[in-house]
Amino acid sequence: MNNAAILNKFSLINKIQNNNGLNTQNNVISFGNRTCYKKLQRIIENDSKQPEPVILSLKEGFLQKAIKLFKEEKVVTAGIAGESNSGKTTLTEKIVEGIRGVAGEKTVSVVNTDNYYKDFSALVRKLGGFVQVLQSGYSLDVPKAVDLKQLRIDCKKLKQGIAVKIPEYKRDDTGISIPAAIPIKSAKLVISEGLFNLHPRVRDAFDIKLYVHTPDEVIKDRWYMRAGKSPFDKNDETHFHFQDVIAKAIKNIRPTKASADVILNGKASIQSVQELIKNIYKTIKNGH
Repeated sequence: MNNAAILNKFSLINKIQNNNGLNTQNNVISFGNRTCYKKLQRIIENDSKQPEPVILSLKEGFLQKAIKLFKEEKVVTAGIAGESNSGKTTLTEKIVEGIRGVAGEKTVSVVNTDNYYKDFSALVRKLGGFVQVLQSGYSLDVPKAVDLKQLRIDCKKLKQGIAVKIPEYKRDDTGISIPAAIPIKSAKLVISEGLFNLHPRVRDAFDIKLYVHTPDEVIKDRWYMRAGKSPFDKNDETHFHFQDVIAKAIKNIRPTKASADVILNGKASIQSVQELIKNIYKTIKNGH
């Protein structure tokens, strides 16, 4: 789905340019919050006019929901999902930096979903290496490769203000995952980022659901650049791996986009992301 189709589906521009969404909520939004709401509308409208806006779409009612969540004295959890090489990790880093720049280091805690990959070190040893495991058909690009049950449990605890120890997946091709290895403290905002964060088995752990949309051709360019290979070599193993990853994304990741409150642009500049998040968070925090 291209960017224009997404915007049309969620009617972002229409929601911003008329006040119907606000007027229907007048009986539940205080005067101060209505002022905050209108300012957020202007911020998002200005973003929508940029060549590469950060926000591609919002579900109706999300701004009211976000204002309410951040005004309450409770932990807010946010799940960010997207395909491999969509830019979700970079976007997450800039969101975190933007909020910490406004509200301080302790305002945000981050849970990296990659650490929830299940241990398959025995298979690595049995087959003689990480590459051999992948060649055997084992995939890291399917939901069953990730311990989504434990991710949900940990995020639910963090939402209750309880510190947790999350697993640590070793990124050294050994397939080793160490349980309860990384301490994570709760914070006003807990952000978790990963391929399957909007999967049905975990998404109810998140108050705010975000999806990073990036066009196929951009994902492909990033994939081959990261691999140091040419996309024109159809006989290279990287090509077949890429095709497999895309097929699994179409089946397992793209359908979760429909549950997102916000769809973010994986092509947006990091400066734009950071500035927009600062403005949004500052507006909500100050109440106007």
